[in-house]
Amino acid sequence: MIIPIFIPHGGCPERCNFCDQSVSGGHPISISKVDETVRRYLSFKKNTDSVEAAFYGGTFTALTQQIQERYLEVLKPFLESKEIHSVRIATRPDAIDKIWLKVIKKKFQVKTIEIGAQSFNLEVLQALGRSHSVKSIGDAVYVLKELNISCGLHLMVGCPKESAQDDFLMVKKVLELRPDFIRLHPLLILKDTPLEKLWQNGEFAPLSIEQAVERCAWITSTIEKEGIKVIRLGLQTNEFLPQAVLAGPYHPAFGDLVRGRILRKKVCNDLQSLNPHSGGVLEIALHQKEAGSFVGPHRENLNWLKKTFELHEIFWRST
Repeated sequence: MIIPIFIPHGGCPERCNFCDQSVSGGHPISISKVDETVRRYLSFKKNTDSVEAAFYGGTFTALTQQIQERYLEVLKPFLESKEIHSVRIATRPDAIDKIWLKVIKKKFQVKTIEIGAQSFNLEVLQALGRSHSVKSIGDAVYVLKELNISCGLHLMVGCPKESAQDDFLMVKKVLELRPDFIRLHPLLILKDTPLEKLWQNGEFAPLSIEQAVERCAWITSTIEKEGIKVIRLGLQTNEFLPQAVLAGPYHPAFGDLVRGRILRKKVCNDLQSLNPHSGGVLEIALHQKEAGSFVGPHRENLNWLKKTFELHEIFWRST
């Protein structure tokens, strides 16, 4: 169970061209409201062995150390009573201070840090309005591994200044750095962001849903084959996000689309080796958790397989 504590743009040294955390993050939570937020989430707690408080939506470690401690001190009673077992924070690569992280790891049980990397292409980072370097991403991961803090990377596809090789570069760097997990989502055009002007002026075009699903499916399957988990695909939807998206591959179940595409590709590869007869009937056994993603909205994946392989019908059963 993760208790999200949103601090939109808190500590951020700059405003990224694509970002509006007040929309994508949710309701901001002040220090005075942290206790109330934690208690509210704990009241919903069911049977779980692990509860984690997570600071999202800003650059937590770029806040002053005094403000960081004020946020974390609120959690101290919950940590001592074992109602919360650990703390997670989100930050950026150039806001990693090894000495300070040792302090808050020991004092407040900070066990996971998510790093907003976005891209491994310097031109892309600059086009996104981010001032950190590519090298700082690797340096940050190295420090977290040295401190035995679980490390996650946030990455995006469909950014300005991307080259045709950027997906391969992303996979290559992730496999070199070997973070514990990644989050991956396509770039969206949000209202009242600098990127909106580029889009309106015709200087930038976001990906289509099909492009985004195809690219994220390849990246995800390639990375996960090497044992690195993709824990989220697409932005977490909330009451604000749908109204704020002006353009781009937004879908409230984007992750399901990507997981369904990965499964479809696996079935497609198997069918090509089997060379099924035209008009045949196919039965597929799926894990119950995979069934919805595989079938797809409006039976999209089943219909695609039927048309592609000229099958009469496809049946699936859960295992």
